[in-house]
Amino acid sequence: MSRVASTTPPSGATIPVRHPEAPPTGSKIPSHFAHCFGCGDKHPTGLHLVAHVGNAMDITAEFIVSEDHQGAPGLAHGGLLSLAFDEALGKLMWLLRAPAVTARLETDFLKPVPMGSKLFLFSCRPIEFSRWRDCRKSSSVICHRPNVALLAECSGRLSRSNI
Repeated sequence: MSRVASTTPPSGATIPVRHPEAPPTGSKIPSHFAHCFGCGDKHPTGLHLVAHVGNAMDITAEFIVSEDHQGAPGLAHGGLLSLAFDEALGKLMWLLRAPAVTARLETDFLKPVPMGSKLFLFSCRPIEFSRWRDCRKSSSVICHRPNVALLAECSGRLSRSNI
């Protein structure tokens, strides 16, 4: 039996146009909440993920895996890596100027991530559905070290919110 991933866009899905009031290319995307564990600068043990607007419908983000982010000794906790993906996907909504919440997140962990690693995330390809009023996106993360392959990848679905 074949299965279609729930984050795979249906036929006829369209790529949205960047909102005219979206932040300009290269600018830092602000945190939505200063105490957010993912992107807030006031959370004492958070990821402190920093994201910047890319050239088109994409963003780049980075954070450093600290001692507070461990699962197994010396390794990043997978849930915290998923949180970083969630933040990177959510930051894409700044380009659409449309608030959204995560409806589904699918992550594939390819290699362990050591504590102290500086991780770079690239989030791109938002796709809209008029039928479901949601967006599906994909993101990947690589480690900032020479000759290190892809560590994890993720796809997700965000539903627009009126909040």
